Amino acid sequence: MSCMSPVRQCCMIRLSTLAKLVKLYIGPDSLSHVLRKSLEADPLSPILWEPHLDSVDRRVGQILKVISECITKKGKPWQEVIIDDGFY
Repeated sequence: MSCMSPVRQCCMIRLSTLAKLVKLYIGPDSLSHVLRKSLEADPLSPILWEPHLDSVDRRVGQILKVISECITKKGKPWQEVIIDDGFY
């Protein structure tokens, strides 16, 4: 089972989560950059190996692709896929 299975099955995401993922995808700061900065102060640094950080960035793109497919390929109205949670 893929970690993407819940996203594929539910085809739902909070607007605030989607906005954050889009921001991390577009930049200027990627998720790997944010994680790297956050973890560098840890006494056990480096916590994550560089290939794992690269993988995290790929996953952001994969999640956005799945959400897009929920709307375009499955024909679900975007209002059923993207749930406005009132946080921006």
